[in-house]
Amino acid sequence: ARFGNDTTVIGVWDGLRCRLYQYKGKSVVEVAEIIKQYQSENNVPTSQIVVDEDGVGGGVKDILRCKGFVNNFSFVIDDQTIRIVIS
Repeated sequence: ARFGNDTTVIGVWDGLRCRLYQYKGKSVVEVAEIIKQYQSENNVPTSQIVVDEDGVGGGVKDILRCKGFVNNFSFVIDDQTIRIVIS
């Protein structure tokens, strides 16, 4: 959420566990940089990063050049792919 009261939530998966990190008041560029840091620390390929691109998240997706999804959609992650499906 760009500079607002909403919270940006970043989840980092390790096997079946997901560690969540929350940030308030960050710009699109700041959020992208935070994600890049987690990506580097955890050796995550860009192909395994998914961003809610509805609203300002679209800017984060554009900066990272990763996959995105829009609200009312869901995504399925398996060993080979990330598939976006309409729910």
